Amino acid sequence: MRKHFIALLVILVLTGYFLVGCGLLPSKPSLFYTSPCKAPCWENITPGVTTEQDALTIFAKFADRQGVSDLQDQSQDGYIDDIHFSLPNGGLILGETLNRRISVMHFEGEFEGPLTLEQAIQLFGEPESVLVETFGMYDQIILLNPTKGIAFGWPIVPPTFTPGVASGQAEINPNNKVGLVWFFDSTQYDQFLNAGHLGFSALVIKNNLHPWTGYGKINDKYWPPVTPSQ
Repeated sequence: MRKHFIALLVILVLTGYFLVGCGLLPSKPSLFYTSPCKAPCWENITPGVTTEQDALTIFAKFADRQGVSDLQDQSQDGYIDDIHFSLPNGGLILGETLNRRISVMHFEGEFEGPLTLEQAIQLFGEPESVLVETFGMYDQIILLNPTKGIAFGWPIVPPTFTPGVASGQAEINPNNKVGLVWFFDSTQYDQFLNAGHLGFSALVIKNNLHPWTGYGKINDKYWPPVTPSQ
């Protein structure tokens, strides 16, 4: 179920990319810049610390400020609850709870305004490792810092797509547009991975991580990718 959910969110992210690129959406500062606390805290919600009820209250206030009314609190894939709502520009903010505390904060799409990789590293700190993933419909680049409990990245879907080729021909550069962000409880790293957020199990992901060595071509620095057959 979660893989289908992730695929749907990737489509929403790519739609947002198109709209911004065509000038159909206004550019605003990323919501991570307006948060009163530093990642992996957002709007005073900290994975592993903030209770579900407190998070729901904060979500409701934030959603009200954004003028959205689709705030939902429901069960989801092994976690007790899933609290989420969509932003006016198609982005999505989702909080998952475990043992009645927020375990994962998941952000998809435009985050109110564009977020480049350079900005993400300034906000979240340098990643420890890079994960290159190839699926049937798209490739995905994920930068992880398990020590802090932060992961962020972006999908790659070229006009003509051969799995694995898109990411191999791409590069990691300061202008890459980040469309996927996760804040998670760093003490629950394996559980975060095994919940399917990144599409593969913790064992497969850990066996395919590449140490972060900076910007550059993916097939030179962060190859090979992880594939569904692994």
